[in-house]
Amino acid sequence: MKKEKNINNNLENVWGLHAKNSTFLSPAKDDNFIQDPIKKWIPKSKNKNKKLLDAGCGIGQYLDFTKKQGIDSIGLEISSEAAKIGIKKGHKIIIGDMRKMPFKNKEFDIVIAGGSIEHFKETSLGFSEISRVLKKDGYLLFNVPYRYGLFTLAKLVQQVFGIWRCGYEKSFSKRSIKKYLTKNNLIILEIARPPYLATRKIFIAKLLEILDKLSLKVGLGGPHIFLKCKKIK
Repeated sequence: MKKEKNINNNLENVWGLHAKNSTFLSPAKDDNFIQDPIKKWIPKSKNKNKKLLDAGCGIGQYLDFTKKQGIDSIGLEISSEAAKIGIKKGHKIIIGDMRKMPFKNKEFDIVIAGGSIEHFKETSLGFSEISRVLKKDGYLLFNVPYRYGLFTLAKLVQQVFGIWRCGYEKSFSKRSIKKYLTKNNLIILEIARPPYLATRKIFIAKLLEILDKLSLKVGLGGPHIFLKCKKIK
């Protein structure tokens, strides 16, 4: 119990600090991989009766988008500081843990987990909870760090030197992700590893962008794996 409490405190502190510093205020450029299928699968005219959960919603970056689509959306966030900012923006956000969600079985038509499930060790429990609250034929849209690329190496270096800012974070291969999904009745509809897009005009950022694109050509690279999934039963 004490160990789990320490992990929870670490998660809340890390993401609360990002929220206070206005870090990660909007989805990344490649997050259209999550936004586009929502627009495609759920036309605005049919959104009235659809329910969406953003698990690990931060300050509500995705909720900004889903609200405009007319979807009945709610966020779950472990950081009270991040949740407060999202609530002030007009979003429905509950402070809670992805490993023990305060929602009924089969409550949601769509679950988003954008860069959240990698930040705790109990991955199986996280996917189990997502599957539990997702309706049959519902969609899961999520992304996690990719194991075999320059960014995993860069992350390890930053962790060694104590300059990593995102707390606990693990990386995944395609095979490891598929095992978690299959176990929880989720099938992959589409999978992608978008290339790294430099957001800062500094030499090292542009160099990483070039090296990452070269790595993708040989089957490696890409900072994250993006997946569109469907619950089959």
